[in-house]
Amino acid sequence: MIGISLSLAASADAYVTARQKGHPVLGLIVGNAFSGGFLAHGLQSNRLIALEDDKIIIQAMSKASAARITKRTIEELAEATKQIPAMAYDVSVLAH
Repeated sequence: MIGISLSLAASADAYVTARQKGHPVLGLIVGNAFSGGFLAHGLQSNRLIALEDDKIIIQAMSKASAARITKRTIEELAEATKQIPAMAYDVSVLAH
């Protein structure tokens, strides 16, 4: 468990250091992106590239959990994902 936390911290530090030195950070999603891994790696990118495939799921937490925590309906949550990338559930929401 400690190894996972240390490697995640080292990765996040590397992303920050690269950005501060003017290097673009690119993220690539080729499968499902969930929770802390998506937030810590994917959203650290200057540009996030993902395969367009209906089987790919992107989420920080389940729709039911996010709705409960934000005190919104799932329908209201779906609308919010258009403005808040961290709440996205599919690749098309992140595409701009």
